[in-house]
Amino acid sequence: MRPDLVRQDRVVALLALVLAGCGGADDVGWHDTFRPAVDDVGWYPSGPGVEGGWARTCLVGPEGQRSTWSEPDHTLVGTVAGLELPEGALAEAGCSRDQEVVLEIVDDDGARWFLGWTLLDAKGAEVTPPLDLVAGAPVRLKYHVVNGFSVSEAFVLQDHAGLVVAVDVNAGQIAGAVPGLQVRAGDVTERAVGGCGREVEHALVFEGDDEVVVAPFGQAHLTLAGQPLTAIAATAYLIEDSSCTDVGGAEVWAVHR
Repeated sequence: MRPDLVRQDRVVALLALVLAGCGGADDVGWHDTFRPAVDDVGWYPSGPGVEGGWARTCLVGPEGQRSTWSEPDHTLVGTVAGLELPEGALAEAGCSRDQEVVLEIVDDDGARWFLGWTLLDAKGAEVTPPLDLVAGAPVRLKYHVVNGFSVSEAFVLQDHAGLVVAVDVNAGQIAGAVPGLQVRAGDVTERAVGGCGREVEHALVFEGDDEVVVAPFGQAHLTLAGQPLTAIAATAYLIEDSSCTDVGGAEVWAVHR
């Protein structure tokens, strides 16, 4: 081999070793990853970026229209009338698509409400846990949705035994509706280049009777007021110097019994 080509090969090899050692101080370096596309999740990027899941929720009111409650303190009190809904009913009401888990509630005035939600894992597969409820059970529902450029919705469903499920999609305030529960960002778990800029992924810290740290997409056991629950971190990331309008990241989690 020619001497000049040997020198070039050595330079390339040395450069590769140097670049390989240039991780961040927390050993979480920038890299490109690919996340499969997930339909109907608003502005959540579906190309390269950190991996994470998503959740969709929808509340249909007595008039057959999607509810747009904007007050997080609004509480629906009623009774479970069923756990099934005719195919297509939620989509006809303006939901993004039929939710995988649906609950029918009859409120104290006799009006019918339908709550649906879907949980998607990091591969886009549907992994929604079933609701631990039976027909006739009394329930209380707090629902919060903000219609804007980005997705922001959340709900807390409780019965006489305590929390049934709480779901938060960027609302950032629903944890306060569950006594004793706090959710906050933890350590950085991944860095990647996404469609709107550099994404910094965090684990989520769930604080109840104990404290558990869950990295997206993952789950862990959590105890709240003596009640055994499951905490799910679907996604949690921030975008540094976002190139997209009004997009700064996402945080999606769920806690259920």
